[in-house]
Amino acid sequence: MSVRTRHGKLIEALDDVQHGEARRAPITVAPVELFLPGDREERFEASAQHPELVRTLRALLAEHRARAATEPPRAELEPLTPQLRERLRALGYAEE
Repeated sequence: MSVRTRHGKLIEALDDVQHGEARRAPITVAPVELFLPGDREERFEASAQHPELVRTLRALLAEHRARAATEPPRAELEPLTPQLRERLRALGYAEE
């Protein structure tokens, strides 16, 4: 999971092993990675140099995670028009 603010981007691993491409080669990843705004290519992990920012962003991420667990997602659904239903049927996504 991740969160981005104007101060940086924090990536928090869900576990300590993530699967590589096509799940062929599991790789160990850091539990938390921090990238600063000037590092657009995310080459320099900066969590050790900015522990207070890590704490702040982890708290924000925990708040988002808690809210997502208790609140239903906000979605505004538009009514399905006959034209849209026909397009979806033609694509195989809707039955007659």
